[in-house]
Amino acid sequence: MCDCALRRIAAKEVGPLHAKAELTAFAPEMQKEILAWCDHPGHGLLLTGETGVGKTYLAAALARSFIMARQVVKFFSCAEFYLDLRTAMGSGQEATQLEYYSVPNFAVFDDVGAGGLSDFERRSLLLILDRRLRSKKPTIVTTNWSLAKIAEMMDDRIADRLSLFHQIEMHGKSRRVRL
Repeated sequence: MCDCALRRIAAKEVGPLHAKAELTAFAPEMQKEILAWCDHPGHGLLLTGETGVGKTYLAAALARSFIMARQVVKFFSCAEFYLDLRTAMGSGQEATQLEYYSVPNFAVFDDVGAGGLSDFERRSLLLILDRRLRSKKPTIVTTNWSLAKIAEMMDDRIADRLSLFHQIEMHGKSRRVRL
């Protein structure tokens, strides 16, 4: 597959807003840490920080770089994940939908903790994290919450799984707000 085809796949996967996301948009120290993680991704990467600091952009840049390296990557918001899973349950396709999220070499779960925090959402996230960990498939998670807050607000088992991930706490002003 040519680079132009890979770029189209990457743009479709991360969406038009992040279609040109690049690691070069970050400070050299951040790039160095991210590239070191890419060499040995282990269980995954947990990107935490306040709203607008670039967590989703960084996750999209990573997804794009993995796709350009011919890896299978799925990028989705947790809201999409929960909606897809609920829809699949209604049609008896829950197992197929769970497989869809379990199989890719890399998966990005964007905005963990932003949903309604229902029992269904907590159980579904724990299930998919467990499946990906057992399969040794790295997962990238973005959230505005710390591990302690995830344990308190969602489930200590989710926080426990995420504690296995390499964690980067991002700081700064919102990249979205233009005053």
